[in-house]
Amino acid sequence: MLKILKYILPLLVLFSYGANAAEVKVTAVGKMKYVNEYSEDVKDEAIILAKKAALKKATRKYPKAKLKLIRQMKDEFFNNYDDFVVEAKVQREKHNEKNKVFRVSILAIINQDAIEAFLEENSESSSDVESNFGIVAIVTDQVSVKEFDERRVQIKSNESQKVNEERGGATSTKAISSTSQKSMSVTESGGSTTKKRDDVAWAYNGAMSEEAFNNFSEELEELGFSPMDFLELDLSEIEVGDLEDLGQYVNKRGTIPGKIIKIMRNSAVENEWNLFGYATIQVGLASKAKNSSMYKIPAIVSFKTWQINDEGRAKSVASVKKTPAYGTGSDKEVARTNAINSAVELAMNTVLSKLQQKGIR
Repeated sequence: MLKILKYILPLLVLFSYGANAAEVKVTAVGKMKYVNEYSEDVKDEAIILAKKAALKKATRKYPKAKLKLIRQMKDEFFNNYDDFVVEAKVQREKHNEKNKVFRVSILAIINQDAIEAFLEENSESSSDVESNFGIVAIVTDQVSVKEFDERRVQIKSNESQKVNEERGGATSTKAISSTSQKSMSVTESGGSTTKKRDDVAWAYNGAMSEEAFNNFSEELEELGFSPMDFLELDLSEIEVGDLEDLGQYVNKRGTIPGKIIKIMRNSAVENEWNLFGYATIQVGLASKAKNSSMYKIPAIVSFKTWQINDEGRAKSVASVKKTPAYGTGSDKEVARTNAINSAVELAMNTVLSKLQQKGIR
């Protein structure tokens, strides 16, 4: 009996270790915005988002071939999250009633064997995709303009006038005379005119950024690329889980600091993206021409694209300097939408031309 126990005990230990090795614990956050009243459904949706975020986190260090397969089957993979998330314990909840945002933090247990089985089952039916292209699009609205008046430099000249006056006075031995001088300042027109550049402030628009992202994705599909969702990247380092979270990094110039773009780009490298793009669209104020019922809105677009090679290096391959596009419409919202669409089309056409010149597809 003692011998039997000696054999059984190591087997139990090995089995326990193997089971634990197939599971990994991951912390993740889910954020849910709601429109009407808060309900338990909002919390449930936030937990689902947290589970999907945990899956992304658990698989981010997978080999490149497996990550590629997950991207190809992302809808099926993440929709079947319950097949891979064994357990999810809620650690913290935060409800912002004013902004109607519910956040939940969870500790999830992920079954690695279930993921491996899914990948093996689908590896034979998977096929290579065309070059993938992911874009971060930032749309900002003009909120204020501080105008500075023109400063005109005037020329001043001095004129002096010398007047000799002889004032009477004499004695028996000498005569007395005096001389006086008058001067006056005259301001003349002319000189140079200078004006300080107007100070324009921009505010992040999350809804319009999402619209621009969707437009870019449609353009990419039409051009033969496979569009990538940048929210699939691991952006936990900068606490970005959705488009609204990007707003914390957008400055009043309507741009994101370079170090944040670099973090996103590095994550794109890890996810084996072929091309990574960063676009900004600054939407100006509406105007109306005389004797016209149509609104006109400018949208200034800039765009930069990096190519990611097999060694994981990102190289700048195409860019669009700030260029104005315009949109018109019977109301301001239509004009704004048309302006953004025009900006996206302008940017993509310019970038595509540059990529084709370099033989990049």
